[in-house]
Amino acid sequence: MSEKKLKLGIIGMGRVSMAHADATKELNKQVKLVAIAELRAERAKEMAEALGVKKVYTDYRELLKNPEIEAVIICLPNYLHHPVCIEAARAGKHILVEKPMCMNLAEADEMISEANKHAITLMVGQSRRFSWRCRRSLIELMKSDSRSESTSLFLYIFINRRPTGGRVQKKQED
Repeated sequence: MSEKKLKLGIIGMGRVSMAHADATKELNKQVKLVAIAELRAERAKEMAEALGVKKVYTDYRELLKNPEIEAVIICLPNYLHHPVCIEAARAGKHILVEKPMCMNLAEADEMISEANKHAITLMVGQSRRFSWRCRRSLIELMKSDSRSESTSLFLYIFINRRPTGGRVQKKQED
């Protein structure tokens, strides 16, 4: 019995979108990249060929209308995160939006509200959070004298917590 794959669309085909496209290849038993949206037609065609994607849109709204697509990854300039997320939520698509989530707290509140209203998942990509290289740098910053009390608290939470609230094992030094 085969499990159903989550069908994804990527909106915006800039540099960061390639990391997401690569991740879909790694997760090919769980997800399938079925469509991309890119305003620049030539770039859209080039990326579709490179990724083996058959559905290509130059208007993300058309991608959002596709009933086959269950979730979208939004890789657009920061100022577009909010309006596109709102439209994706209203289209019933689960959303992974690149960081930063949006431009201000009011936009974040509206994005969360729309996601809840339409019973969809909204997640902000914090891809560096569990990167050992990033965590190592943060640990070094914590040990340095160039930090404040609030920086220490933030770094402690960042380094020692998983999204579920569980503890993270620190890598042992050799």
